[in-house]
Amino acid sequence: MANVALVEAYGDPGRPGSVSDPLLEGEDPTTEDSRDARTWIAVYQELIALGARTLERRQNPALRLRQGSTSPNGELGPVTSHLQRYHRRIAFWQQRHFELAGMVLDSGSRTLARDGASVRLTSREFDLFRALAATPDQYLTARQLVLHAWGDSNLSDEELRIYIGTLRRKLRAIGGGEIVNRWGRGYVLRLRATSDDGASLDGADGVNAWRGTKQLRALAAEGRSASDQLQPLVAPQL
Repeated sequence: MANVALVEAYGDPGRPGSVSDPLLEGEDPTTEDSRDARTWIAVYQELIALGARTLERRQNPALRLRQGSTSPNGELGPVTSHLQRYHRRIAFWQQRHFELAGMVLDSGSRTLARDGASVRLTSREFDLFRALAATPDQYLTARQLVLHAWGDSNLSDEELRIYIGTLRRKLRAIGGGEIVNRWGRGYVLRLRATSDDGASLDGADGVNAWRGTKQLRALAAEGRSASDQLQPLVAPQL
């Protein structure tokens, strides 16, 4: 059964074996390696960004007029369909990454648990944790994190640091990972995997560590071909 909190946060992507969406070559929903989950999150983030840019171009009135098109409706269907599928797939991998860290998040009580230990989160901490967990190993600046978590650009950096500090202490209390702050890059959540799978590497380092292997070559090639799925739709707009 899908984790209730993650279904609420990301939508229900289905479970391994019951996923109806086509998978990219090399994509294994049953993986026990958290590096795989983080890598596929990164792949689908790129595809979603590409799709969003495509929609923006297609919806640009000036661009449509130059191309002799007055209505984008018929042109948006394929792009929208791709985007919906990519959002479902990234939701699945976000959930899988969470599960591999042994984390249980109860949205009703705002309780975060791991290995029998649990902590109660405030509403602000809960939103902050979900924003960080949605993009594992991706650094977010203070402004990006505030907008992702609360959509409130008026929250000061000092207030954010206070929330980060309390959430950090609670994560350490259950051994669930840590929030890392790197100067010039921002904040990132590093969940602690339940197995020794090189989880200390961030997403980019994990990909680089696999380079040269058959598995990584297939993954990298498919990452490019996945982007190519949308390129024919993008090209006329460039």
